Amino acid sequence: MLVAERVDITRANGQPLKIARSYDGNVWEAVPDLDHTPPLIDCNDAGYCIMKAEGNFTTRSVDVPQELKDMSSMHLAARLHMQATFGANLDELLRVSSVYDTDYGLWILDQFRLTPTLTRSYYRERANARPGQFELGHLTKPCDIGSRWHRYVFESRDKGKDVEISKNTVAGRFTLRIDGQIRGEVSSFLNQLYPANSLNLTFPYTLRLCTVNEEIGGSMTFTANLSTCNVAWKNPTIEFISGPAVQTLSENDALLVPVVGARPGSFVLKYRLTSCNNASDAVGNSFIRLGNSTYRFDMRIRFLSNTVEEPATVEATFKGQCPVIAKTYQNRDYCTRRSSCGTAVAFKSATFTLNQSILRSWYTKSRRYVYYVTDLRLETPFDVSPCSSGTSRWKRVGLGACPSPTALDATTRGTISAALAASTDSNIYVRDITLTGAGCTASASTIGAQIEAAGECFQHVHPDLYSVRDFTRWVDTHDGNLQAMAGGK
Repeated sequence: MLVAERVDITRANGQPLKIARSYDGNVWEAVPDLDHTPPLIDCNDAGYCIMKAEGNFTTRSVDVPQELKDMSSMHLAARLHMQATFGANLDELLRVSSVYDTDYGLWILDQFRLTPTLTRSYYRERANARPGQFELGHLTKPCDIGSRWHRYVFESRDKGKDVEISKNTVAGRFTLRIDGQIRGEVSSFLNQLYPANSLNLTFPYTLRLCTVNEEIGGSMTFTANLSTCNVAWKNPTIEFISGPAVQTLSENDALLVPVVGARPGSFVLKYRLTSCNNASDAVGNSFIRLGNSTYRFDMRIRFLSNTVEEPATVEATFKGQCPVIAKTYQNRDYCTRRSSCGTAVAFKSATFTLNQSILRSWYTKSRRYVYYVTDLRLETPFDVSPCSSGTSRWKRVGLGACPSPTALDATTRGTISAALAASTDSNIYVRDITLTGAGCTASASTIGAQIEAAGECFQHVHPDLYSVRDFTRWVDTHDGNLQAMAGGK
């Protein structure tokens, strides 16, 4: 084997930094390296190569140990799969060794003929969002094979909700209710076994859930005073045996298996051998009693199968929506529009009013938090006179004289009043005007001034008052979320 090594630097362990190699008479190839830029290698058909690398390098011959030269076909197949695939099991190595021996060129050609296994397909079969996070999709039902279930009482959608804790004197347990419906029964509350008299609480008792980890024993915090989230508890296991929307199955009737990679307490319905009831309570809770364990249904969105070989049918769509996928180089020769899906969606420009209903639609349709902004103050750097700022914004205070008109010189007042009266801005809340500075003195008195124009009072305000902004990232990451939640906001 020939190797190329940098002579101006070494690795942290003192070993030479190898940048390229050539073995068995093959052309040179760069050695992968995350810490250094690999060399550029250009080889012609005759096997001559030109290598360009950072710094200075030299080449030398390396003696390959005999045990690496005299490798069996099984060892060679293992090395091939380590370098060219994500790995293989023993059966695959035996097959490759038997069928190809060491003819790996033929193996590569056969790999090209196989149907690819796609990460996208694997992900879509397993990454099912809960409804509410997206607008479209098929909703799973409790009896569906592949439906999700969990054994912990609380989930992330319960954050900000009130939890009512009462005593079930017959069963000797605490009953937990959310939205007025039973969520579960537990034998202890706040780490105290029933009846927990040492807590000195009056039941039914109410706490508001602040934070929760979705797993059995996951940490949670509650607030009792709507100001601080200082009540800690662990996410309990559902224990009740009977109740509304609970169906009992024997252990041989169905199989629930843990979700691979999920936290403790999440399961998937693998199979069932008996009739099943999709019923739920008033807020959608559905439970299964399987053996000695109780599970709560976790509704998810099921992805459509929409492949070249098996296109999704219109009848399988949700809310009348046809499956949509972007055209790419991989599907452009196969994708066809179904006649029952209608014509392609066309977009065109239009004028609409940004009102409460439109802003609300951004949330209901796409889960974007779009707000208009109020109560902005004229502070640095926005405390600028409208006479010198170019475009300025004025709030429409009301018809008639201003309640607190600002004392300005006649020329300045007349210039601003004329600009407001002549403006064609039809906004019912604010009006933007542009002043050139002529006939307008940029004094401190003009900042926030009240002026009457055309029988209406206007007040100079912050340039972004009533502006519409997308606050989605701010809403999701603001550190005041927990305090607001604890306060019932």
